[in-house]
Amino acid sequence: MVVLRSLLLLLFVSCSVSADMRKSAESVVESLTEQQRAECVFPAKHKDRWGMRYTGGGYRPGLPLSELDPDQRKSVDVLIRTVLSREGIAKAREVAKQDGTDLERMVIAFFGDPRTSETFAWRLGEHHFTIVHVEQEGDRVTELGPILLGSNPYGPWDKIEKAYLDLWKASAGQVAVVEGSGVASRPLKMGLGTDIRELASGAGLQIEAILGEISNLFTPDVSKMIVGVFNRESTTDEGLKLAYFSEVPKEIGKEGGRWDAKFGNSRFLMDLELSRGHNHMSLWLRKAGSSE
Repeated sequence: MVVLRSLLLLLFVSCSVSADMRKSAESVVESLTEQQRAECVFPAKHKDRWGMRYTGGGYRPGLPLSELDPDQRKSVDVLIRTVLSREGIAKAREVAKQDGTDLERMVIAFFGDPRTSETFAWRLGEHHFTIVHVEQEGDRVTELGPILLGSNPYGPWDKIEKAYLDLWKASAGQVAVVEGSGVASRPLKMGLGTDIRELASGAGLQIEAILGEISNLFTPDVSKMIVGVFNRESTTDEGLKLAYFSEVPKEIGKEGGRWDAKFGNSRFLMDLELSRGHNHMSLWLRKAGSSE
């Protein structure tokens, strides 16, 4: 199976990510005018904090990047680069262009002021692309996500879809297909799925392939955090479960596949949804008591 990273490394990386992110978030908020802050910075427990959706248009709390001046926009770019790698930013632009736009259509919002609040979250999102990042206790990342990714039509995420398909094949029938859809960003229900420690030995390489494709979207520090949490959760008493939904996986999305897949437990979610005619994915390193 996937090699377990040490918890010490995980905490060190979390502190590193957190410090850079808070500094960058503070710079963005400080660059805003008073009116912009009123439109962009909300209480930490604001009613829209856990609003999760893929659909385009409609109300999203915050400021569109198109309304920022060049210096403010540069500050946002620095913040984005504390999470996304070059490949991740390129993918975000590729997804945005499917709507005939670019990242300028994205809306940024803060829940809690990073300059004064020990706990804060920030979100950058629009159609098929959303980042939410939570920081707790000032110097430690305690939750990452839900990060929502997708595309319409299929195409940008073929490699990830193929990795999930190969995992199904490698599991040699050990994972049952659950009736109904496995809607992206919804936690895996208790009692569903197969513990990944019970899978055939060949499945481990395919799990590593999925993690590799997902991790490439993020900075090295965030990538290490994702892999570290995945490995830690896979060895806990609860373990990480894997479930497929809707139909037996035989093809990727653009070839006609309409199945879904989820890794999850009460503290972790990584999934793929193809059953609604285009691609939805999510990633969520949860903390206890997170909203669903």
